[in-house]
Amino acid sequence: KTEGENIRESVIDGAATYLTQLDNNIGKWGGGRYSGTFDYDFDKKTNFSIQYSARVSGNGGEGDQVTTLLDANRALIFENVRYIDQTSKSNSNDIDFTFTKRYENPIQELIILAQLSLNNRNDYFIAQQNNIAADSSENQGLDRELNFKVDYVQPLGDKVKWEFGGKGILRSATSDGRFYSFNGTNYALNNLRSNFLDYDQNVAAGYSSFTFELPKKWGIQAGMRYEKTMISAQFKETADAEIPNY
Repeated sequence: KTEGENIRESVIDGAATYLTQLDNNIGKWGGGRYSGTFDYDFDKKTNFSIQYSARVSGNGGEGDQVTTLLDANRALIFENVRYIDQTSKSNSNDIDFTFTKRYENPIQELIILAQLSLNNRNDYFIAQQNNIAADSSENQGLDRELNFKVDYVQPLGDKVKWEFGGKGILRSATSDGRFYSFNGTNYALNNLRSNFLDYDQNVAAGYSSFTFELPKKWGIQAGMRYEKTMISAQFKETADAEIPNY
């Protein structure tokens, strides 16, 4: 629970006014997390594991703000009471996958990694003005991300090894914020204060390199890498925003 008071005195053309704001709010928070892991060995050189974790959380609060304006004689000029009740809920899920393959040659190795993440968030609030319904809003958002990566090392004789691999990232985020105004009978959607976002970002990359072992612990490594990022976004007022790839 939080309480606050703010008093401000203003003087305009020799006339003083006194503005007072009183806040009274009650907040609540809660959440939890759990996870699990599964490992399996096909043989002494081949292993894979899966790990899952999840988190849930919620918080909210309600309270009012009383605003009063007094003149120099402490007579009431204006009074307003605004009450807000808001709630925020979120949950996230993550899955990690790892596959490892080793060979007779200890340098030779294959590793495959993948991760999937989902994050869901919902925010709500409703407000009253002087005990009369005023406005409300809801914002539903979802973030998704998929990562995968492959790395392989191949020895070419005793002094040379070849490394190559690739990765990909698929990201997306959506947010649907809707604002409602009370029209005296019910809550009607206010398009001017509502918004929408649909965002996608995809990354693709690959690499290849050679390492040459030289005498006296020296070595030479040469290779190349390519990466491209592709982005698209849509807003309420813009169907296809112009965002350059790179």
